[in-house]
Amino acid sequence: IWLKSTTRVLFQAQDNDLLVLPPLPISIEEARAADKSIHGHNNLLRTFLGFVHDQYALRVMREQNQGSAIITIQQTIPDHMHNIAILDASYNIRRVMQYDHTIKAMPMAANIKDHSDVTIHIANAKTGRKSIFAGLQSGGDDKLFHETSELAAKHCRNGRNVLVFTFKDTGSWRPISRLRELIRHYLDGVDPDMLSTGGSVNFLTWGYETALNKFSHCDVVIFAGLLTLPHAAVAGRIFAHARDINLELSTEELNEAVQSERVHSLYQALSRGSCRVMENGKARKMDAYVFSFDHLALRDTLKMAMPGVNFVDYQGRHLKTTTTKKEQCKKLFHSHLSSFNGNKLSTKKLYELEPGASTDTKNDALNELLDETLTFTWEKRDRSLLRIGTE
Repeated sequence: IWLKSTTRVLFQAQDNDLLVLPPLPISIEEARAADKSIHGHNNLLRTFLGFVHDQYALRVMREQNQGSAIITIQQTIPDHMHNIAILDASYNIRRVMQYDHTIKAMPMAANIKDHSDVTIHIANAKTGRKSIFAGLQSGGDDKLFHETSELAAKHCRNGRNVLVFTFKDTGSWRPISRLRELIRHYLDGVDPDMLSTGGSVNFLTWGYETALNKFSHCDVVIFAGLLTLPHAAVAGRIFAHARDINLELSTEELNEAVQSERVHSLYQALSRGSCRVMENGKARKMDAYVFSFDHLALRDTLKMAMPGVNFVDYQGRHLKTTTTKKEQCKKLFHSHLSSFNGNKLSTKKLYELEPGASTDTKNDALNELLDETLTFTWEKRDRSLLRIGTE
């Protein structure tokens, strides 16, 4: 009966509502035991029961694309700790930390670390978790995984140490196992650990981008998939930093925070490689390969986190890298909108920048930009583009 009434409250709750739930009719110990007997080791409901019993504030977040979520926060650092030093090299690009007004940035030199010996090879590709595992399931992972594996094998054969980032195993799908198999294929059946060149291939999964420092010998970092946190997870971080579960958060603010956390994770992952070591003010030489649908936006923000870093348009063997009319339009539109100071622009004015492309090509280019790179900043209204959050 309690579960039925609670379910009714959940489904009736609107976006950003705080849940008002009936108290548990039995003890928390009895409730957990009952749940365990029904669901075994799946503890999702058990966690929810604990939140209800401990009277946590629970906020509903409705999200059309990613599904609904319940958000709660808990303070883990006690208030009596007043002087804490936070060492975060990507603080200047992280929006979530700016919601904590107790954090003060210390004045430092403009460019503490020079990244002019670091080159990031960048290309367009769909590399989200959903795309990766859909590809593994259908067998369509070949393009991205073959590109990554052939690159890793080439650099390993040349005596370089390679670090490959990908996603953790999910269900029966094993990204690292698949990559190992393909790398052996491009090494003519030889395991990379058995090569006599001195090169090596190492793997890390997302979640370890801030945890391990033992791969600083790797002067090549390749990304077979990039991490993007769900909106609800980032919203929870914002509420926690602000210490306010009721904080009003606009769509624009949340989108910007999601993108900044994405770049933060990428920057931290890049810093697992040799560029994390600084010698005479310069990061050690390193080559990185970043494939992403929003590579233009990533490039802009990484420049802030890695002063002096070099970017090279990557021409792959397996990924589609030829520049079409649509890609030309996307680059031109992105460049113009990035430097545009106004809040509204007619699509007619934008399309006049590329007279050599058809209207259909321009429409397709703009729609893809709005779905990918410009998701967080612009939206289309009738025949105009409107900057998000300005209306």
